[in-house]
Amino acid sequence: MQGVLLPGAMAGFVLGVAFIVLHTAGDALSYGTQEILGIAAIVVAICAAQVFVVSRQPATIAKEFLPRYFAAVLSAVAAAVVYGITTWLHFTVIDTNYLSRFYAQYLERVRAKATTPEESEQLIVAAERMKDFVMDPLSQAMVQFGTVLMLGLLTGVIVTALMKPKTRA
Repeated sequence: MQGVLLPGAMAGFVLGVAFIVLHTAGDALSYGTQEILGIAAIVVAICAAQVFVVSRQPATIAKEFLPRYFAAVLSAVAAAVVYGITTWLHFTVIDTNYLSRFYAQYLERVRAKATTPEESEQLIVAAERMKDFVMDPLSQAMVQFGTVLMLGLLTGVIVTALMKPKTRA
């Protein structure tokens, strides 16, 4: 089990550090660029952990898709848990003003989407209803956890399908 969870946990830790660096030192980057870099980092880190885990499965299950996929998913769950905890620590300890800045950027994006003043007002009211969720560190950490988990489920299928079991002569 350690051989399955540890690579995922390490990937989650690397992602957490990347998140902190990207969102603390990366203020020069636009929000869209930060999001793209973040998603790309998640996919690369999870795929690397899953390739490592799937390639090291015992010969008894190496030919079966579901056990190999299960190992890949467990690796992604470990990554998601560690990443969620790391981002929660970022929101509550490292950069306590991050969510305020994030919400202000969110309001700017909402205003930019509006084509009329009435639409702008409606979008702002809707955004205000979401403020408690957006400003809650735990809910945002859960969003981060869910993002990594969903991407891990998808990449697990791809990695497991692409990695053909080795046949022994």
